[in-house]
Amino acid sequence: MPKFVEDLVEKLLSDKDFYPNKSEKEQKAIAYAIAYKKLKLKKSKKPKKTVSNNLNQIKTAQILTGYSIKLENNNNYQESDELIKIVSDLIL
Repeated sequence: MPKFVEDLVEKLLSDKDFYPNKSEKEQKAIAYAIAYKKLKLKKSKKPKKTVSNNLNQIKTAQILTGYSIKLENNNNYQESDELIKIVSDLIL
């Protein structure tokens, strides 16, 4: 069992007011259900990369690359290099 689940179950079961009218077996089942639900919600909050998010990143990278080329043409090499670093971080 994940540590998060075990810790939460232990905390819930130690509370005297946690479903006092239920049997010990029922309390344990409820505690595990709550803990796994919270674990699932905790994991689902992580941002997922979607196709639209990836497309937006690609479009932004294209725009920044265009600016970088213009900067190079104007002999602003350091600023151009910084933009290219940002682009590589964005798409990798």
